[in-house]
This record gives sequence, C-alpha cells and structure tokens, in this order.
Amino acid sequence: MVIKHSQMQTEKRENMRGGSGAVYLQGLVPADSLPDKCRLFSVVTLEKGCSIGSHTHEQETEVYYVLEGEAIYDDNGTTKAMSVGDCSICVSGEAHAIANEKETPLRFIAAIIKN
Repeated sequence: MVIKHSQMQTEKRENMRGGSGAVYLQGLVPADSLPDKCRLFSVVTLEKGCSIGSHTHEQETEVYYVLEGEAIYDDNGTTKAMSVGDCSICVSGEAHAIANEKETPLRFIAAIIKN
C-alpha cells in the first residue's frame, strides 16, 4: 500500500489534553488501515505558544520523534529540551506533555502503540 501525501488528512484540535492553542495532526496512515495495536501514527505540528497538555497513558506507549523545531517536553514532571532527531518514549502509567515556545513551528511524528 502506498499513501500519497495528497491523501493524508489533517485534523485540527484546540486545547488538546488541556494544552494551549491549536494542534494539527496529519494522519500518515488512515485510521482504518492502522495495525490493530497502533492507535495513532501522525505528523503533529505546533505553532509558537501551542502545546499538548499533560496526560497519562494507560495500556499503551507513545513515541515522539522531532522533525523540525524545538520542544519543551514534560517527562513525568521533569522538563527537558528536545530538538531535531530527538525521540521520547512515554510508557503505560507515565505522563508527558509537549510545547513549542519558539518562532519556528514544531513538527514531530507521534505514534501510539497499544500494549
């Protein structure tokens, strides 16, 4: 299966998980074509001042891989900087959040895999 960029749908979510501003999720694979254990596989874009609020994952793991920009990542209450090429993993029972405080848009791949 090949999915052309023109076929990928982008969804806008406001104040995602209690965060600020708009979050844009470009689904890389249509939801009905994702493997059973994969709940999300998207490119996420956050403009300056936008964020995804802190949330806990249960019975799943979320991975972020930064493609562009710089992030402020909250890893269970500890703030860490992320930049291009960095990866984060939030396993079941842990919490995380991510924000963009820079002028450049933050773009990252997000994948959620069910345990």
